[in-house]
Amino acid sequence: SSKLYVVTRGALVPEMVRADRNIETRDRSGWSAHDSESEPGFAGFNAQLTLLGTVVGIVGGFIGVGILKGIGAPSVLITASIIFLVATVAGLRLRRGVRGDLSTSVDASPLERDLNALRPHGDVEVSWGLVATSIVRFAVGFETFLLAFVLRRENASVGLFAAALILSAVGALAGLGVVTRVRNRLAESTMLSIALLGIGVGTLIAARFASNYSQVALSAWLGAAAAIAQPSFDAITQKNVPESAQGRTFARFAVRQQLLWVFGAIIPVAIAMSFATGDLAVAILTLTAGLTYALGRKYAH
Repeated sequence: SSKLYVVTRGALVPEMVRADRNIETRDRSGWSAHDSESEPGFAGFNAQLTLLGTVVGIVGGFIGVGILKGIGAPSVLITASIIFLVATVAGLRLRRGVRGDLSTSVDASPLERDLNALRPHGDVEVSWGLVATSIVRFAVGFETFLLAFVLRRENASVGLFAAALILSAVGALAGLGVVTRVRNRLAESTMLSIALLGIGVGTLIAARFASNYSQVALSAWLGAAAAIAQPSFDAITQKNVPESAQGRTFARFAVRQQLLWVFGAIIPVAIAMSFATGDLAVAILTLTAGLTYALGRKYAH
C-alpha cells in the first residue's frame, strides 16, 4: 500500500499542480495568486509532500506510542482506521485536471505520435535520470547493510544502530528542505548530479577516516543525498512523460529502483568487507556515475 501511494502520488502531482495554477490564474485578486517566477516546480512540490509525510509520520509515531501505552494496542488500530478513512475522503475530493497525452492528441503530428509510442519512458532526459537515481538507490542499499553487518560482526552497541537510523532521518529531512529552498535556482538534473557526486565525496571521506562513528555519520549524508535525488528525478519524469502514462511509468521505475536497492544490499551480506573497502567501492561508482550523468546528458541532447 505504501508503494502504491508513492506511485500514485508521483503521477498525480502534475495534474494537481496544473489544476491549482489554473484556478489561481483566474483569481488574480486573491492572496493565492502568484506569478510564474515564484512557481516552485514539480521538484519543490515532490519534496514538500515527502517532507510533510515524513514529519507527520514522526508525529503519528509518537501519538501511536502514547495510545499504545495509555489505552492499548486495539486502540492504535482503531485510531489508524479512522485516520485512513478521513484521508480517503480527502483523496476523493481532489480536483481532476485536464489530462493530455501526446500519443493520442489530435494536435500531434503522426511523427510525434510514433516517436512517443517508441519512447514510453519519455525523452533521453528520463532515461539518464533513471540510471542516475537507480545508482543512488544502489549505493544507499549497499551502505545500509554494510553498516549493519560490520557493526554486527564487531558486536557494536545498539546505540550505534539507533544513532544511524536517527541521523539518516535527520539527513533526509535536511535534504528535502534543501530541495524546497533551491527549487527555483537549480535544475532537477543539476540536483541529481549533486546528489550523486555528494555521495561519492562523502563515501570517499568515510573510507579515508574509516571507523564506526564516521560510518554512522555517513548515514546522515546518504539520507540527505537520497532525499535530494528522488524528488528531482520524479520531477524529470513528470515533465517528460505523458500524463496518461505516468502511473505505469512510475510503477516500473519504482520496481527497478527497489531491485537496485536490494541488489546493493545483498553484496555486503554475501561478501564480508571492511568499511574502508565498501566505502571506496561506492565512492568510485558514484563519482564515475555523477560525472557520466552530468556530461552524458549534456552531449546526448
